[in-house]
Amino acid sequence: MPKRKYHVLIDRIVLGKECNALHYILDFPSRFYGSKHRKFFHSLEEATLIGFLLYGKEGVISACLHLLADNLESEIKKYLRSLG
Repeated sequence: MPKRKYHVLIDRIVLGKECNALHYILDFPSRFYGSKHRKFFHSLEEATLIGFLLYGKEGVISACLHLLADNLESEIKKYLRSLG
């Protein structure tokens, strides 16, 4: 899971603003469930709904970027592990 500061940086680059509360909420379960936290709030429907309720259209984009960054990081880690 990328740190929140990276999610916020992506927001600033793409949206020109930060959606910090969105990332805090999406990743809050990680405090209790660690890497398994993506069972909560990480479906496209849940994440975009939370984003929309907090920030409108920009929140939906931010939520999609959050999921994309999380999945990309996971795939890169899997690939690097497969190399040995």
